[in-house]
Amino acid sequence: MKLKNLLGSIWRKFPKWVRRWVVERIEDKFTVTVAAVIVDDQNRVLLLKHVFRPGTGWGIPGGFIKSLEQPDDGIKRELMEEVGLEITDLKLITVVTHSHVNQVIIRSLVSPLEI
Repeated sequence: MKLKNLLGSIWRKFPKWVRRWVVERIEDKFTVTVAAVIVDDQNRVLLLKHVFRPGTGWGIPGGFIKSLEQPDDGIKRELMEEVGLEITDLKLITVVTHSHVNQVIIRSLVSPLEI
């Protein structure tokens, strides 16, 4: 325990930019994507044909969030970019981590009353 405390006190003496640089190099990196299940008043789900991944077929709308962007802002931006849909409220339904591709997927539900 004494060694851990000593190392911690040494670590805290480094400038913040040095600590951040070290952490960025040793920690795992993940891409984070957001997606939305959009259901209309007849319980139909909006699907889009994938453009950037040819051959993968149809899927729910979504994409990567930008650096420092909150997930709900990311899905709102993606929906506006992909289908011109402006939404006001989201419900988080799943968060999944895929370690084999270093990716976190955040899925949200948009019901007809929120569009």
